Amino acid sequence: MRAAATDSGTTSRWGVPGARQSHYRVRPDAFEGIMRQRIVGVSQARALADRGLGVLESASPERKQRLTAKRDFYAFLEREMEELLRHWHALTAVAVTAGSLKPASLGDPLPASLCAAPNGAGRSRGTAERSWF
Repeated sequence: MRAAATDSGTTSRWGVPGARQSHYRVRPDAFEGIMRQRIVGVSQARALADRGLGVLESASPERKQRLTAKRDFYAFLEREMEELLRHWHALTAVAVTAGSLKPASLGDPLPASLCAAPNGAGRSRGTAERSWF
């Protein structure tokens, strides 16, 4: 899980001088990055459906119906996901300007009390601890 999160670029690991714990923080743009990756996947699925419809060009409308519905659905998702990101940018720009959302706080680590697993489930070997984030 940790490797997947750091490999995907959503989190970063850093050390605290004198501490034997591993600390992870979510990058400020992590969730937008995840959304962008999903938009790419949706776009690829729509393009594949378009390609399939090209192959079925001379087929009856009944035969193309499901693939057309899939293409239309993915085209809809693609537009709406981009629109969601535009709304998010507008919302966060207003919030930062108003002082209710501080950009530096987006990537700050959570306090250890919020990251601790119940009953020590998040503990690894030795004394090092893992964060849930």
